[in-house]
Formats: sequence, C-alpha cells, structure tokens
Amino acid sequence: MYSSNLGFQSKFAALSIVLMLITLWLALHGYHGLTGDGQIYAFQAFAKLHPSLTTDLYLQNTSQDQFTLFSPLYAKFISSLGLEQAARLLTLAFTLWLLAATWSFARTITGRDAAWPAVALLLIVAGDYGASGVFQVLDPFLTARLPAEALTITALGCFFRGWKRLGLLLAMGALFIHPLMALPGLLLIVCLWLPIRVGLIGAISGVFATLLIAIVALDAPTASPLLTVMDASWLEVVRERSQFLFLQLWSIRDWDVNARPFIYLGFTAIAVTDERIGKLCVAAALVGTTGLAVAFIGGLVGPVAMVVQGQAWRWIWIGVFISVVLIPITTWHVWRDEKCGSLCTLLLVSGWILPGVSATACASLALILWLARSYVSAGVAPYLRCLSAALGIAIVVWMLSKHASLSVAPVRDMFALRVAAVLLVAAVWWGTRAGRSASAPVLIFAMLAAISILMFPAAFKQSHTLASAAEIHEFAD
Repeated sequence: MYSSNLGFQSKFAALSIVLMLITLWLALHGYHGLTGDGQIYAFQAFAKLHPSLTTDLYLQNTSQDQFTLFSPLYAKFISSLGLEQAARLLTLAFTLWLLAATWSFARTITGRDAAWPAVALLLIVAGDYGASGVFQVLDPFLTARLPAEALTITALGCFFRGWKRLGLLLAMGALFIHPLMALPGLLLIVCLWLPIRVGLIGAISGVFATLLIAIVALDAPTASPLLTVMDASWLEVVRERSQFLFLQLWSIRDWDVNARPFIYLGFTAIAVTDERIGKLCVAAALVGTTGLAVAFIGGLVGPVAMVVQGQAWRWIWIGVFISVVLIPITTWHVWRDEKCGSLCTLLLVSGWILPGVSATACASLALILWLARSYVSAGVAPYLRCLSAALGIAIVVWMLSKHASLSVAPVRDMFALRVAAVLLVAAVWWGTRAGRSASAPVLIFAMLAAISILMFPAAFKQSHTLASAAEIHEFAD
C-alpha cells in the first residue's frame, strides 16, 4: 500500500510540475498572432506561394530570406492550413521543442531536480539581449529564430551527452535555418571541444582578422564587393532606423542588459565546483565577448556593410540562455552557505526578475559578497541573514500592493511582475517533493488546472485582425 501511494504521489507531482510550466507559458507568453518580426517572416513565406510578391522592394534587394530554409517550410504549412493557422501551429511546436531541448540540456548538465526550475526560469525571465529591447530568447511569435534556438540547444544537449559529432552536425544544420543565431552555438561547441586556451587564441585571432578586413575595406573600397563600406547617406538611414546595430549608439540600459549574462556566468563558474559547468560558462562568455568585439569593430571602422549585417553582438544570446538555465544549480550551491548564501541567492534572483532594478548591480554585489565570504565573521552572518529576510518580505509586500483584487487581468499582471511567478515555482517545487503530504500534489495540480483554465482565453487573444479595414486604410494612400 505504501509503494502504491508513493507511485500515485510521484505521478501527480510530475504532472503538477508540467502543468506549472503550462501555466507560466499561458500567463507570461501565450500566442497573440502575427506580431513583430513574425509579420516579416510570414510575408517572406507567403511570397513563395505568390511569386508576384517578389517584386516588392523588400524582397528585390538582399534580405534574410536568401539565407534560410525556414521560408519554404513555412510556405508548405501555409498552403495546407492557411497563414494564421500555420503560424499558430509552428509557434507552439517550436516553443515546445525549445522547452524540451532546454530540459534535456539542463538535466544532462545539472541533474533532473534542477532541470525543471531551469525551464521555469526560462519562461519567467525576459531573456533580453542586444539593444532597444528588440530581441529576446523564446520569441512569442513565429520567426526563424525559434527553430534555430531549439536546434542549437538540442545540439548542445547531444554534445554533453557524449554525442559530440552529432551535436556538431546539428549545430551546423542550424546555420541553414538562421545563421546569425546558429553561429554562436556552433562556436560554443567548438570551444567546448577544444582546450579553453586554444579557444581564446582563436577568438583573439578572429577579432584581429575583423579589424584587418575593416581596414582593407576602408583603404581599398573596390577591392571586393563583399567589403562594401557604407556610404554616408545609407549609413544615416540605417542609424536612424536600426540604432541597435551599432554598439556605440547603445544606451546605458542596453549595456546593463548585455553585461548581465557575463556576470552571472562568472558567478556560476566560481560558485559551482563542476569542471563541465565551469568550462561551459567560460566558453559562453568567450563567445559573447568575441561577438561584441567583432560588432564594435564592424560598426566603428568603415563601417563595413558585411560586418554590420553579420550582427555579431547577437552571439550574446547563447550566454543569456546558459546563465538563466544555470541559475537553479547556482543558487542550490550558494544557498547552503551559512554566512551570506541567502543574501547572494536573493540578489541573483532579483537581478533577473525585478523591474527597474539594475541586474548588473545585483549580480555584482552578489559576486563581491561571495568572494568576500571568508572575511565575514560569525557575528556578522546573522545580520546578513536578517537583511535577506527583510528584503524578501519587502519584495513580496511590494508585489501584493500592486494587485490586490482577483480576476483574470490582475492575475496575469501579477505573473507579469515575475516575482509571483518565481514564488509559484518555489511553492510547487516545495509542495511536490517526496515526503510531503500525499494530498499536496493533487491539491497543487487542481489549483494549477484552475489557473490554466482561467488564463487560457486571454493567452490566445489576437492582438489584431489581419487585413482588417483599419489596416487596409493605413495604406490607402
């Protein structure tokens, strides 16, 4: 009878955790139609079915559609299901693939217990990178970035499972979906395969090679059509329209967002005594730093059109992903420190979830405390624990003060604060652990099911109707 009850409890615990992830996705993401860059990719796929659209100015010139197999695949689904149904189905499929690949990768690196919170945190945090809030990991709309991210994370999972050649082939295959997103994953696998010293030499060589190419293009602009230097009028238009392409135009907030993953990767490499995780953090930081250096040179010297279009600053996304996935295992190790573990944990989590708070400041303070913990005396440690408890209570009170009523919109807004989402994950994780009440997983499952049903309609509410009278009127002139 005991084993039967334990098996029943274990099944409901697993179902509760899966349902928790569904609840988080419904509350924080959902699918709201063809928005953002999803419209561009939809137009490119639609042009495969209607060749007359290829006369459009956007497709007549060089576009990203020339470098991906995504558009033909998308077009096949559109021809069978229609545009909106195909976009919805592919978005859900690629999102599920990415989350499953994340769980598999995290389980291989950190273990099963830390894999579920890793996926939950990926759903909770925005995962911004680059400038102007344009890009983030796990887009809520359909672009080639979603399958490229999913395939790249699958490749990393295969690599760490010991299938290194398969991982390398999958990473190379992702280049045919979205080369800008797949390249950092491929470079990361190469860095992991080689000694870090060799990877560092390769990164430095790549940066100097980029500088040399930019100088050659500047001195001999007709040497090759690939080394075109952007003329003044073209450069002015691009800077006006897409400031995020040029690092020298990034704001302080943009640099704060992009510095965050490097600090978290450094903290994890120091705090977690695992050789594989340490090398992964160093390699991801190396790839991201190299991308920033290449992008800075390409945007400053010349600028050379090919290097600017390469958008090497996007290489940071792989560091953002890894730093988020490794937060559970990092806090797991840090929390056990009796001196400043609780305060460091609170700072690390706050850097990702609190709006308007500098993540770089939180992570830097946590790193300083962790490095200085040997100098913290036994008499000071209780005060640090009290400080962490006070900060935790203040955060919860702040969250509750934002939304006191209970209805669909306030509940969604509360989850959007991310603090509530993290508390939900902690509560579900604690309640479903072995040794708790046998009825706890069942009650948690019922609660999550009710929240999911409540959230479902709003999670799929279309942001606008395609080809509406208002949209057509915008182009009447």
